[in-house]
Amino acid sequence: MNDAAPQTDTAPVPDQSALWGDLRDMLELRRQLAEAEIRSDVVSTKRFTIVGGAGIVIALTALPLLVGVVTSRIDAACEFSFPWTTVGVAGLLLLLGSFVGWSAWRRFRYEFLGLRESRQELQEDLRWLCDRFDRVT
Repeated sequence: MNDAAPQTDTAPVPDQSALWGDLRDMLELRRQLAEAEIRSDVVSTKRFTIVGGAGIVIALTALPLLVGVVTSRIDAACEFSFPWTTVGVAGLLLLLGSFVGWSAWRRFRYEFLGLRESRQELQEDLRWLCDRFDRVT
């Protein structure tokens, strides 16, 4: 007969404190990695905002000059004594810009929360607290 103890395929149980320590170290490293990525993203976002904003300002500065040149050329080609094309294009752009601004304002007012949900939650919490204190006293 075989007097040897049966072999099992179970690995030795690791020390619980070492396991928790490793888990804590792993989570700390993940937190540090996320913090470094967020810092990098903030710097990248700031740089993009500044450089992109400068590009937008440059483009917006060039646009009226371009419109002015094109419309003055059309006026000259049509031999108008008054710059009707320039006035017409300026009027259309003014109407279009006003409409876009008005639409943006309406959408902003519709979507802007202004802590609406937080204030509602706070009011509900205050009502609940008042009810709890009324029951206690």
